Amino acid sequence: MSKSKTIKHGYSLYIEKYNRQAKKYIKVCSICGYSGYSEQIEKADFCTSMENKAIYKNLKMTMDKIVLDDLGRCEYCAKIKL
Repeated sequence: MSKSKTIKHGYSLYIEKYNRQAKKYIKVCSICGYSGYSEQIEKADFCTSMENKAIYKNLKMTMDKIVLDDLGRCEYCAKIKL
């Protein structure tokens, strides 16, 4: 079995082993559990240090951007009416 079939979406060896501080920029939808990076890393003043540049590069490669509302729902879950 190839290695790409055993790795989940959003998994990064860099985040899991070497830089656990990057996890604070990962957001998870409270309903569906989809994870993505926070829009905070796309601000102009984020990439001022080498560590933040590495976090930005790695999160952009492995995840999609996610925007959560006040209740912690992604935009797709927020559209669902009960």
